[in-house]
Amino acid sequence: MSNIMDIIAEKTNGKSYKTYKYCFDNYSVPSFNYDDHAEITWSKYGETAPPMNLEAQNMKPLADKIISEKPLFTYFLDGSRHTYKVDDIAYNNQVYPVIAGQIGISCCSRINRNMQKHAFKNKLVVALPQCACSDTWKREVFFDNIKTTINNSATRLKKINIQITDVLSYSTKKDEFEKIENKGIAAIQDLMIDQEIEMVTELVK
Repeated sequence: MSNIMDIIAEKTNGKSYKTYKYCFDNYSVPSFNYDDHAEITWSKYGETAPPMNLEAQNMKPLADKIISEKPLFTYFLDGSRHTYKVDDIAYNNQVYPVIAGQIGISCCSRINRNMQKHAFKNKLVVALPQCACSDTWKREVFFDNIKTTINNSATRLKKINIQITDVLSYSTKKDEFEKIENKGIAAIQDLMIDQEIEMVTELVK
């Protein structure tokens, strides 16, 4: 990733620190409690009726009955994303994380009870702080140009024959309740959701 970070630092006038890298999915990230429905409790809204007995129950007869009926759904779509903190970069003496992400959107179809692949999309993305671009009017073009430069110049990417599909930006607005890393992850999450919506739209057509 060092070659890519050198390009990003040069194009954005930032300072790359080559810091410790880790996957957010395997790293315990502090978070705060989003639950604003404290009055909703298991005893009030959960399943309170106990089972007929406390022993394991054979669900096969019910499963066989469901399988014997014609399936209600033909398509199943899901998205997945993994995010990684790959470096720290500084702008105006303030340090921000650089977040990389892998996004996958897939859809399978069921025809005559057989499941098969219908469509698949994947993306490799990098999320940078918005302050990496000083011109707010041309921010989207600016980050798109960085993506093009990376794909044309990063020798490591060329060697393994892959490309960065998107360079995103995330808000650097200070928030006492949310870590800045989460803003980068959210930008990648939003892209995944947009891709899911796009695939659903294609299915509807």
